[in-house]
Amino acid sequence: MELEQLPSDPTPWSMAYRNSAASGSFTPCVESDAEFRARLDAGTLQPIDDWYWDELYWDRAPTARHLYSSAVYVPGRNELVIAVRRFWRYSLARHAWIQKRLINDSPDQAMAGSGTYAYYDEKTDEVLMGGVGDGIYNAFALPLDGGARSRWHLIGGNDGLADSRDGRFITGFAPPAQTDFAYASPGRYYRYSLDERRNVDAGEIQYGADLQRTDFPRGYEFYDGWAMAYVPQLERYWVATRVNGAMQFLELDPTTSPWTLRRLVVPGVQPAWDLIISRKLVYWPRLKALTLTTRSDANVWLYRLE
Repeated sequence: MELEQLPSDPTPWSMAYRNSAASGSFTPCVESDAEFRARLDAGTLQPIDDWYWDELYWDRAPTARHLYSSAVYVPGRNELVIAVRRFWRYSLARHAWIQKRLINDSPDQAMAGSGTYAYYDEKTDEVLMGGVGDGIYNAFALPLDGGARSRWHLIGGNDGLADSRDGRFITGFAPPAQTDFAYASPGRYYRYSLDERRNVDAGEIQYGADLQRTDFPRGYEFYDGWAMAYVPQLERYWVATRVNGAMQFLELDPTTSPWTLRRLVVPGVQPAWDLIISRKLVYWPRLKALTLTTRSDANVWLYRLE
């Protein structure tokens, strides 16, 4: 395994940006935002490689906040593509950012990439991006080259999704949350076909006998605190999230109608519950195992199924 580092030297950062970066919530780079606003007011802003508020003023690299699950690897191009707020491409061969482009070439789409997840469609050479969170309930497909070919297709979505891909299908699941703010959810799911470009199944879960909605936290208390992976030999999704105040594993059963969410008994010591675990539960076909990483644990958790 080779790790690619995307360093950004913090030495020249202004105090304004240092303070905003340490605030615990997303804020733009003040200096870059000033350049962006000046060009926007003057009518000279260009959609490609011009200034925007989601990049660092000193080296033009993207800010690290709110990337969510929007980064995907494109094998044929050997690129890392990030579809959040802007469309970013990073060349692993050149070790450099090679393109940044406004969504639909419009500065008005600034928040259309909040709370995103993305997947690469190898048949069409497209990155499919779902925008969820902050009231954005749509998801879109973006050709890598952008520009005139930029077509944004509705996929569908919910606030605060766990997501997983198996074959030519993408599954999104919003774990249950008690009514609170915009992040409350009764537990909705959808299954999206890459070939048909539509939802082929969607609905609201039913609960197993040992589970109910009040077992879950209020919506905003557990922000980004869920992860999901499909286990083909079991025909189940494993879901990691907070239940009754602690991290627990659940199984989401797509063979019932509607889908059923149940408790899942996993032997051994359980990981500490944590926020920001989206996409950190991964199934490895060759190992027939799953891994989970959290900010609270120094090691990677490995769960062998055979």
